[in-house]
Amino acid sequence: MFFVPRNGTYLFYVNILSESGNFIETELVANGQRLGLMYSGSGTYHGAGSNMVIVNLSTGDNVWVRIHGNYTSDGDVHCCWSTFSGFQLADGEAAFSASLSQSLANMVAHQTIVFDHVLVNDAHLYNAASGMFYVKEPGLYVFYTTILSEHGSSIETEIMSSRGHLSHVYSGGDRHGSGSNLVIAEMAAGDNVWVKLHAAYGSQLAVHYGWSTFSGFRLAETEIAFSARLSGENNCSIFPTVFV
Repeated sequence: MFFVPRNGTYLFYVNILSESGNFIETELVANGQRLGLMYSGSGTYHGAGSNMVIVNLSTGDNVWVRIHGNYTSDGDVHCCWSTFSGFQLADGEAAFSASLSQSLANMVAHQTIVFDHVLVNDAHLYNAASGMFYVKEPGLYVFYTTILSEHGSSIETEIMSSRGHLSHVYSGGDRHGSGSNLVIAEMAAGDNVWVKLHAAYGSQLAVHYGWSTFSGFRLAETEIAFSARLSGENNCSIFPTVFV
């Protein structure tokens, strides 16, 4: 358990690796109340599932990870690859975290995914009706999304900004498939950031609720950061595309 030493806004990240050929559902909780869900399982091999949430907590709160009910084929978690981390965000920095309250089906190419269940919305810059985060202050921002595909299907999504594409996310597997990505980008005042379908790539254009999340926050001006991705359509050996 993590004991909260003082009031503030905290970020938590969990990665769980299932045993080979099995699946397991876990959840991040604060004082017994669910904050986020992780699905881990690929059908044939090990399966990794992760999530990141941002939440306001008070002194004395406790945060931990546990199995989500009895939703598991064997109840086992693979060692070493499974982690739990967290830290307190700087006071006064814009932050938000939201998930889907219901699954989305029959989606169309480039459709915005509206994460309507808000966990935290400091400065009220995330719009739960449109799925858009509005950048009020310029600076470096961290954005993260986890997308869980429906059973036996795949889907491709992406984090977008007013300036263009930031990152892709692939989700798919023999069962559900969990895909995540995190990007750091320099944003200008007035920019918007959101998650949408990447064209119509996927066997079923649907997103599973609860496990699918979208979060972000502004880095403090004293923090140093970078973000890069592989360029081109095929595998590359270097990371030449640098955001920050």
